[in-house]
Amino acid sequence: MILSKYSAGKCMGLAAMIAVLHTTTALATDLALGDENSLPAVSGVNAKLDFSYLYTDLGGPVDDVHGAAVVGSLSAPLGQRFGWQIDAGLSRNDAGNPVGDIDQYGIAGHVFTRDPSVGLLGVYAHYLNTDFGLVELDSYRYGIEAEWYLNQVSLEGFAGADHVDGGAIDQTYANLDFTAAYYINDNTRIEAGVNLKFDETVATIGFEAILPMFHNNTSIYTNASFGDDATSVRAGLRIYFGEQGKSLIDRHRQDDPKPRLLDLNGLDVCEFVQPSFNPRLARTLLLDTIPSDTGCGEAPMMRYISLDT
Repeated sequence: MILSKYSAGKCMGLAAMIAVLHTTTALATDLALGDENSLPAVSGVNAKLDFSYLYTDLGGPVDDVHGAAVVGSLSAPLGQRFGWQIDAGLSRNDAGNPVGDIDQYGIAGHVFTRDPSVGLLGVYAHYLNTDFGLVELDSYRYGIEAEWYLNQVSLEGFAGADHVDGGAIDQTYANLDFTAAYYINDNTRIEAGVNLKFDETVATIGFEAILPMFHNNTSIYTNASFGDDATSVRAGLRIYFGEQGKSLIDRHRQDDPKPRLLDLNGLDVCEFVQPSFNPRLARTLLLDTIPSDTGCGEAPMMRYISLDT
């Protein structure tokens, strides 16, 4: 019997939940037994700046999305075993007809404990504002993030929730993310994962490599997301500030955690359109108040897809 797309998505989401729970439990045990002589949670004050381009194929009557984003991160130690990071970013995307420009800005915070030889365990929260033209959304993400280091392999997870405020309509969704990464060498990383958020499950892949001609301070990267409704690709340039010549694997494990900003992957925007533009309400009242070009009428539900940078 062939599983439906819905069932397959739920299975992927369950797999992500099991993987995150297993990783977090094993990591907590290893951190509790960590070596007191290990390296600090954060090697020193450091930062990074990320510039990226996004392309999303929505696979329907709504035009594809093109956009650019910039995200900055600042990290610092809190004693030997703890650290913190602040992320801030903004993006401008062109969704063509009928949506037009989509603007985002947000800020995030991480507080964590880490042993660079074992892994990271911490809490994360962010605020993100997204203006779709039809509707403006305020979203809040919060949860637990974990990373477990096994030689050249990193297992990374997040378990939490997204609360989306559309003014008249609020929704809260579970958020589960699991990524398995492999460092081909100390300066090249490949990854694959599964991500459940906004009731949409997607498969993800990614790549990052240091450019040695820039003293190991600059990398190129790409991420791709594959869901039932859309395929999205982000590519960019990442500039690291801090210790010169550090390898990519050491930057990931000794400096800054993964940013999660500028991400509304899989969100069904039409759920938050005001009642006068809600297609179900309009049909119930026999009103013709839904502009035919909004993507929220007879056309497939409009989903805006973006990726973590």
